[in-house]
Amino acid sequence: MNNEYDEHETISMFDVKTGGETEMIVADAAVFGGARYLLVYDSKSVDDDVSEASVLKEIKESGDDVYYERVDDGDELESVAALFTNGDYKLEK
Repeated sequence: MNNEYDEHETISMFDVKTGGETEMIVADAAVFGGARYLLVYDSKSVDDDVSEASVLKEIKESGDDVYYERVDDGDELESVAALFTNGDYKLEK
């Protein structure tokens, strides 16, 4: 991994639109263009052979809380996804 997250670290994601909370497993992390990114997947899919992952971008820190948003921009996603190549997973576009 590229930073302080260990292999099994989880983060809780709160969806402001739905009010729901999801526990995500941090698979990898990287810094690109001065911003911090996480590659995460839903903890409910930990035993699945194939899991859908998301790339999150840190947008703000406030005290002990860190705020992320999902990266949806195709160019940004492609650039950042290239950093997540540690061999433990295969990324598909």
